[in-house]
Amino acid sequence: MKVCLICLFFLTALQDGDADERISRGMEGGNITVGCSFSFTGAKMYLCKEKCERENILIETRENRAQNGRYSIEFVKTGFISSVIYVNITNLNRSDSGWYRCCLGSIIPQYDDFYLDVTEAPNTLEPNWTPETFTATFLSFLSSTSVTTAATLTQRLNSSSSTTIQQFRTSPELKGETDPLLYVGLSLAVLIILLATALLIYCQRKNLHQKKGES
Repeated sequence: MKVCLICLFFLTALQDGDADERISRGMEGGNITVGCSFSFTGAKMYLCKEKCERENILIETRENRAQNGRYSIEFVKTGFISSVIYVNITNLNRSDSGWYRCCLGSIIPQYDDFYLDVTEAPNTLEPNWTPETFTATFLSFLSSTSVTTAATLTQRLNSSSSTTIQQFRTSPELKGETDPLLYVGLSLAVLIILLATALLIYCQRKNLHQKKGES
């Protein structure tokens, strides 16, 4: 009996020593499943955030399956005495990052720890612009816009740009605080808009001349 207890404590120590190398990664808003392995079976299961103390205990059960909100665990026997506790966490958020502990047994508990690293989800609202998508979008805009509309757009852009720059110059909140790079950025933005508009007008006029030549 003493030999068995010594072996059990030795195996538990080995599990705690390997915990530092266990890192599971998930993405914000997603789900994750992690398996905690044990060399012996037990009647009671725990899932804890950090150490299994008081409010850190997320799940405590004697059943093979249990759930508490976004957390759930399932006990699966994988061998004569070996077993796995599968931990599932849904709808991950950044605050879920940290150490977790699976615990099996109550008299002589076994532990298996893992670290959960939740990364920020990519911003899917930003358009994924490529040269092909930009060209297709621009050509579609050209085909649906007339020369008159382009000329009106040019006038409005010129007026809007002048008004914006004038507001930055006269705004009392920005006097003495405006970065020179701001003027450079605004000038470049206006230049790009004017060049795009000029290209739009040129293409429209070219299309009109081609249509007249064909007729």
